[in-house]
Amino acid sequence: MSEYFYDSMFEKVFGAVDISLQLFDNRWTIGRHFVSAFQLSKPQNCCRSNE
Repeated sequence: MSEYFYDSMFEKVFGAVDISLQLFDNRWTIGRHFVSAFQLSKPQNCCRSNE
């Protein structure tokens, strides 16, 4: 009984870690897309302000 309890606990913990890692990976990917888009729009703003 206790062995099964510990196994299920480990499964829940590792499952939660896996989900949190996937969420962090998605946020990181979205963040990189946002930063790259911001960097792409930045030079245009500089050119407009120079004009």
